[in-house]
Amino acid sequence: MRDIRQVLKNKKFLPSKKMGQNFLSNPIIIDEICDNIPDLFNFDCILEIGPGLGAITDYLVTTNKPLICVELDKRLYADLKTKFKNNKNLHLINNDFLELDLESVTQQHKNIIVIANIPYSITTPIILKCLSFYKIKTLYIMVQKEVAEKWIYSKTSNRNASTNIINYYFDVNKVMNIKNNNFVPPPKVDSAMVLLHKKTQEAYDPHFYNFMKPFFLAKRKKLLNNIPTGIDKNRLQSILSELGFDSNVRSEQLDYNQWKKLYNIFKK
Repeated sequence: MRDIRQVLKNKKFLPSKKMGQNFLSNPIIIDEICDNIPDLFNFDCILEIGPGLGAITDYLVTTNKPLICVELDKRLYADLKTKFKNNKNLHLINNDFLELDLESVTQQHKNIIVIANIPYSITTPIILKCLSFYKIKTLYIMVQKEVAEKWIYSKTSNRNASTNIINYYFDVNKVMNIKNNNFVPPPKVDSAMVLLHKKTQEAYDPHFYNFMKPFFLAKRKKLLNNIPTGIDKNRLQSILSELGFDSNVRSEQLDYNQWKKLYNIFKK
């Protein structure tokens, strides 16, 4: 394992704030993350998003599983290409994961695990892209600790559209917390490694997420005062009453199953 601080210094590499780059620097934490990777026997390919300087990739290449690494930063891509030039099981891609054609790059594989340390600002879009791809049912990802706790301890005050989607489609388990001082440069918040495993055979419906989102734009408003265009207020009030809610209910008080019932009614 290379000393990350020394690597950055030697290469005169300045981490990009725009890309949200914070590199794991504690080898003990890196080993613990790798030790908790799910049994790879069940997967025929590993997809790593944001390998950075290769802290986790160092371990993944030793599994001899087909490994696809997607890195947006051209500088990091070049460094990884040199570092892993002799690893034949690694396919390195310099691209934005959100723009990637997953069917094309994984055409030889059927069951893929995603492993990712991604910028927190795009956590939800990345999860939704993975959720929409039928070959991905398991994700082992690093997210902001506060976000992980919202997913797991889904109290009323924590609920929003993305939390509801994640809890509807996935079993969520927090594997470990990671203090911010284990990164270079240290982010302002602590992190957590989370394991997401799809719990339903139901295909992801992006319209479900889009249906919920407008209701959470003003969370403290009553739900009936926060209705997006195209939703009949009287009909909505009648349905909420059938679900056991009065006119004072707020969007965050409905759980993901209740939102799914609402969506199924209004999509007809």
